Amino acid sequence: MIEIQAESELTLGTHSELVKLSDALTAQAAIISAEIRRTVQSLLDRLRAPTNEIYKVIQGTNAALVRLELPAEDNTNQQWFNLLIDFAENRNGVQPGGYLSDSQIHSLPLALWLAAVNQLNARVTIVALDDIVTSYDADHRRTIAGLIAAMFSDCQLLITTHDERFFRYLKDQLEAKTWQFTQIIGLDPAYGPRFADHKVTDEMIEARWADGQAAANEMRQAKAEWLLSIGRDFGINVRIPPLKRAYS
Repeated sequence: MIEIQAESELTLGTHSELVKLSDALTAQAAIISAEIRRTVQSLLDRLRAPTNEIYKVIQGTNAALVRLELPAEDNTNQQWFNLLIDFAENRNGVQPGGYLSDSQIHSLPLALWLAAVNQLNARVTIVALDDIVTSYDADHRRTIAGLIAAMFSDCQLLITTHDERFFRYLKDQLEAKTWQFTQIIGLDPAYGPRFADHKVTDEMIEARWADGQAAANEMRQAKAEWLLSIGRDFGINVRIPPLKRAYS
């Protein structure tokens, strides 16, 4: 009986200590969680003003204010945050989906991302932007091109786009002496991507003749490239559909 009583007391003592340890760890976890929440919310608050500034540049000075908020503290899932807008006096803190156009909705993450890069990447001056003008009209594309030129003049930018008009706006806004521009005008299975400055030259045609090879395809390609260049110099928006089969 004495041994059983001793084991019981040991078990109860161990349980009591484990409860204390669990309570202490829970308290520590709450402190750490609160500090993480405070830090993240501070970061979101830091991004609020620049995000709104960029958003207003894109969408106009009357654009609804944007803010980022963490979920309530009693929400067990703290791995996300709310993107909210103050759409009107009686529509504060609402989800943007039911109130904004596609262009405005696309502008929200773009503004947030540009603000974050500008605020937080001071020591990493390489910025990559890929097809960021989805759902924008011509005026907004021009505005975004100017915004990029103004915000990231001290950065190394890599911008890719399928939008030829946006490409031209970038060329208009960014200084040619400090920027390089190139266009992929086709994809040749035997050659790879063909760039705008990789055109068929007279020398290439003459070299094929000198080797006793036919050069009809190259001559047709050179003629098409020349006509395309002339047309675009006149401001004609030329679209050439891909061939279903190669010239023969």
